[in-house]
Amino acid sequence: MKKSFVLVLVFSVALVCVTLSCKRQVAGEISEEQAKAFMADALKLWNEGNLAVVDKWFSPDFVLHDPMYPEPIVGIKAFKDVLSGESKTFPDGNLKFEDLLIKGDRIVSIWTWTATNSGPMVLPSGEIPPTGNKLNYPGVAVCRLVNGKVVEFWFYYNPLSVFLPLGFTLNPPQLPKPEVKK
Repeated sequence: MKKSFVLVLVFSVALVCVTLSCKRQVAGEISEEQAKAFMADALKLWNEGNLAVVDKWFSPDFVLHDPMYPEPIVGIKAFKDVLSGESKTFPDGNLKFEDLLIKGDRIVSIWTWTATNSGPMVLPSGEIPPTGNKLNYPGVAVCRLVNGKVVEFWFYYNPLSVFLPLGFTLNPPQLPKPEVKK
């Protein structure tokens, strides 16, 4: 009887210890509450154009990797410039999160973006007038936080799902004509 009691006590203490250690947040990890708060603010940023979210959540040396841009966007000012330009090109843009994964210092989201091209698109080659065409495409974002601030953001989506609905075309390279043999 005494042996059973000791075993039950040891098992209970072990169970409590394991349960409590699972709840403890490891240094550098993002809590689920922190991730959800960031994602709620991210919706305010992309859907409402609230640039105060950038100052609240993003590190001054933040880096954005986006397939639409040949080089990373570095720094808060450059990021705000990109967001301002996109909000003029797509003023009704709407981001919806489909799924969210929190792992270590990263938040991974699966999202869908819908928008209408009702403002001019500024490209290095010049300004293209609005088409009125609608966009609807999915993507994935990976965001890394350090000390509660976003230091890196990676967007993964197919840029053709943006360009083709806006009337851009994809032309393959011109191949040399084959030689005619006699």
